[in-house]
Order: sequence, then structure tokens, then C-alpha cells
Amino acid sequence: MARSIKARATKRRSARRVWNFLVQKLSNKTTPELTIDEYDVPVFYEEDADDRHERHMKAIREAQV
Repeated sequence: MARSIKARATKRRSARRVWNFLVQKLSNKTTPELTIDEYDVPVFYEEDADDRHERHMKAIREAQV
């Protein structure tokens, strides 16, 4: 019984050391700030927003008739 308690404590200490190492290693890295041009997202223009609104409202208007 004493052996299993010691083994469990050793295992927990080892796991905590690994966790602390990973936290330290990853927290030191800084991510570069991306500008809007570097993001991989589509850019919507005002015409696109109007077209999308009209497509959305078309089904609603047809349902109201």
C-alpha cells in the first residue's frame, strides 16, 4: 500500500512538472499581430450586404403574401 501511494505521488509530481514546462514554454511565445489584409476572411462591400439583405427578405415577403 505504501508503495502505491508513493508511486501515485511520483506520477503526479512528474505530470505537474510536464504541465508547468508546457505552460512556461507556450506562454513565452507571442503571436504576431495580423493586419486586416493578412486575415483570410472575405471582405463584404456595401452592395454585397444589400444584395444579401434582399435575398433574405425575398423569402419573407413571399411568405407574407
